[in-house]
Amino acid sequence: PLRIELMGAGTHPFARWDQQRVTDKQRYATLIDRTQWWGRQMLIYGVHVHVGVEDRAKVLPLQRAMLTVFGLVQSLSSSSPFWDGSDTGYASNRALLFQQLPTAGLPFPFDRWEQLEQYVGDMLHTGVIEGFDEVRWDVRPAPRFGTLEMRIADGASNLLEVGAISALTHCLVEHFSQRLDAGETLPTLPPWFAQENKWRAARYGMDAILITDAGGAEELVTDSVSRWLRVLEP
Repeated sequence: PLRIELMGAGTHPFARWDQQRVTDKQRYATLIDRTQWWGRQMLIYGVHVHVGVEDRAKVLPLQRAMLTVFGLVQSLSSSSPFWDGSDTGYASNRALLFQQLPTAGLPFPFDRWEQLEQYVGDMLHTGVIEGFDEVRWDVRPAPRFGTLEMRIADGASNLLEVGAISALTHCLVEHFSQRLDAGETLPTLPPWFAQENKWRAARYGMDAILITDAGGAEELVTDSVSRWLRVLEP
């Protein structure tokens, strides 16, 4: 009746961020007060996928392993090329906008849970955060739910794609979890390769050539997706 239709994407293609009202919640008011110009720009939308992990000891190895494949999810979901009415030249402008927040972006590659607790304790002690949910990493543990939370994907335009991104994410985590159960050592990437992959996926989307292992091997993302679908089919 209002002649309005709904769609989803990582960013609104032409909305002016400086004309939008911020949700009336204390946590957002605090965020804006601290981050100012960058915080007010967060007119962005993502899909967060939680995967239950049954053993705390598995969480950080799974987090590190997901950093070897998160570029696939980011490339597949990229839906934010426009910002403020301009074509940015990026497939996912949202991904790079969001990491400007102080605790956002790629996680630190901690080896032990105690290191994560130390980090959170330091951030609380120095007033950087007031709760764990203010750690806004792309892949983060969510202790309150007992999950590993992937905050990688842009907003999707339809529920079919939301389901597909969720299914792929769950299957990747389960694949690595089964390898852990079998006593295998999970793959990792040096932080500089993970950071480069994030930029490449954000810039080129499904045309990205991603770094696939610590040795620096590279593969076109469409080839990687096809290969992983075969691996995850069971």
